[in-house]
Amino acid sequence: MKLRRQHVAGISRAITRSLETQKGVRLRADPASVAGRIATLLEDDQATERALEEEANRLLQAQLRKHSAVIDEARAFQLIKKELAKKRGFVL
Repeated sequence: MKLRRQHVAGISRAITRSLETQKGVRLRADPASVAGRIATLLEDDQATERALEEEANRLLQAQLRKHSAVIDEARAFQLIKKELAKKRGFVL
């Protein structure tokens, strides 16, 4: 999922507010720090997914060069990406 930086910040603050209102949940750091950490995790996840997509695209291009048969590139890309994510334990 591709998110803009301002969306990541907003989502992080919303998650932090939600955690603050949950019964039985006590933040051990100030809300701004928690929101910042959540934002960092979301951004790291996006970077990992971008790297995964780049590798999937490289693999797809290699397959297209090898096989001149007509294939659905979008479908092949999604299958390659899904398989790479599975091998790496990354949840899409």
